Amino acid sequence: MKAATARGLVLLAASTSLLVGGVLATGCSSASGGGDESTGTATSGALSVIDPALAAAATVNADNVSFPASSMSALSAHKAGDVIVSPAVDGSAGNTTGFLRKITGTSMQGDQVVVTTEQAALTDVVSEGEAHPAFNLPGDWNVVDLGEETIASRVTSLSTVDASLASNELTIDAKLDSAHVELKPDLDFTMAFKDWALSTAHFSATGTVDATAAVEMDVKVSGTVSTAGLAALQGYTAKVSKRLWSSGSYPLPTFYIGAIPVSMSVEMYMNAICWVNFKGYTGGELSLKASAKASATVDGAIDYASGTWTPSDNASVSGSGTITLPESATEDAICQVGPSFALSLYGAGGPELGVTAGLNVDSLAKSWTAKPDVRAWVQGTVDILGYKDSFGPYTLYDYLGPQFASGT
Repeated sequence: MKAATARGLVLLAASTSLLVGGVLATGCSSASGGGDESTGTATSGALSVIDPALAAAATVNADNVSFPASSMSALSAHKAGDVIVSPAVDGSAGNTTGFLRKITGTSMQGDQVVVTTEQAALTDVVSEGEAHPAFNLPGDWNVVDLGEETIASRVTSLSTVDASLASNELTIDAKLDSAHVELKPDLDFTMAFKDWALSTAHFSATGTVDATAAVEMDVKVSGTVSTAGLAALQGYTAKVSKRLWSSGSYPLPTFYIGAIPVSMSVEMYMNAICWVNFKGYTGGELSLKASAKASATVDGAIDYASGTWTPSDNASVSGSGTITLPESATEDAICQVGPSFALSLYGAGGPELGVTAGLNVDSLAKSWTAKPDVRAWVQGTVDILGYKDSFGPYTLYDYLGPQFASGT
């Protein structure tokens, strides 16, 4: 790993004092559990790494960090604009994510020193460096079983599609009857900084997803659709989605950029997403019942360089299943189930990459075909990396496998 330089770093020795000022420190640190090693040079001043004992006693809130009253004399010496940092502490009730915060004020409230803060970015404190943290995901994430759950049940006006549809409503009822998802994920995340800015970043998910799901979906357009409304509706796609399950936040080993501890966690969600495309719509209701299996080999990534996020992709998919579809259906339908993985640095957000696999039913006149479908997407908030805007959702890819069923 390249050397990392930290702006205004004060390293804290294990002592009764919270901060040790006016020192120049260099160090080599490694992240427990397989993180990369790094070396760095630090100057005193605006950044303070919290003493381990006080880090364990800290309580991290959205807009402040509180400490025991005994720390008041040390903390009061720090002015607004200074940055404090701490890794997550195992066994701590109040500091499970770590923090990187810019001080906005300090006050005594009861038996606590409350340091009001705003989120800082790594680019506030790192001039140059890079990190490639280790991922050791829990084994029980490899298989997820889901029971019956409503994905969506909604009625919406179609007036936003076209004024000619002002008197028409769209009803979508989508339900997951059951799902069994098997995963073999491999996540990779790297980031590099230069000249106090994010230089490059890479986040990818590779591996396999096998999703078996039974779904039901009913779609109805109310009233009589005018000729103008029909033309407008044929260019419309409706989407419903739901997070069906969450693993909860799983802490990863602390890693270091120079001497700065960086705490990161990952959370897995199981998502259901359904689309209805009216491109061939001539009227009638869609009432779809399907039990399908899709097996996908996935390789999706998002890369940051020169101020731009660029998705890349590679995937293959196969599938099988049984489908019941009425002759009157002229809509296309897609229903998918699959995981997404969200990274969070210091509990302050990060990129999320998802892969869903499932069924694509293409209806035309009175015939239809069914193919397996796999999609990958990415989104996130990455202020913590010094990139001030949210990005995505970007579709990394949408791949159809070979037809496995058809009907009339």
